[in-house]
Amino acid sequence: MKNISRSGMLARTFIPLEKRDKQLIEFRSGRRILGRVAWTKDDVAGFEFVDKVDPDAIFKPQSFEILPRTPRLELDIVARFETEHIMAMVPLLDISQTGAKIECHGIARTGSPVTLHVENLARLPAVVRWSDSGQMGLFFKNKIPLATLAKWACRKKPRRSLIDYCLDQASLPAGARLDEDWQDLCRQIDTLTQTSDSG
Repeated sequence: MKNISRSGMLARTFIPLEKRDKQLIEFRSGRRILGRVAWTKDDVAGFEFVDKVDPDAIFKPQSFEILPRTPRLELDIVARFETEHIMAMVPLLDISQTGAKIECHGIARTGSPVTLHVENLARLPAVVRWSDSGQMGLFFKNKIPLATLAKWACRKKPRRSLIDYCLDQASLPAGARLDEDWQDLCRQIDTLTQTSDSG
C-alpha cells in the first residue's frame, strides 16, 4: 500500500485487475474493508472504499488479543513438515510472509525448530509458535519477500469463502456496511460451509 485516505487507497498489485472489480482488502490489524478498483496502470491500482473509513483506526487492532500481523492467504494444499526425527505430509491451511498454519497432531512442541517444504517455494525453516486442537502455528525464521509470495499465490487456488462468493454474485444493499458484526456472521457461516464441499 502506497497511501490511504478516508475514501480510498493506492496500492501495488501483483495480478491484473479490472476496473470496478470488487475487492475485500485486509490490513495488518485484521480489519477488512470492502472496495472497488477505480483505475489501474501497470502494477499499481487505485481503490475506492464502499464506505468512508478512519485511516488511523484501520491500523489499530480490534482488541488487545489481536496483534498486528501480515495477512494470511487461506489454502487447501499439502506441504511436507519436518522435525529432527519426523517427516510428515500435512494440510497447509494458510500462509503469510511470516508464518503458516498447518493441520498437525502433536508431533512437535511449542518452541521446537521445524522445516516446512511448500511446492514451488523455498525451504522454510520455522519455529512452532502454538499448537491447539490439531492445528499448529509456525513462525518463519526468514520472512518471505512479498513479491515472491504474491507471485506464488497467483499460481495457487485460494480457498473460496462465502464472502467472496457473495461479492461476486450481488452488490451490497444501499447503506450496507462491512462492519464487524457482518464479518463475524460471514466467518461463522464459512466455518459451517467449509466442512463440506456438497453445498
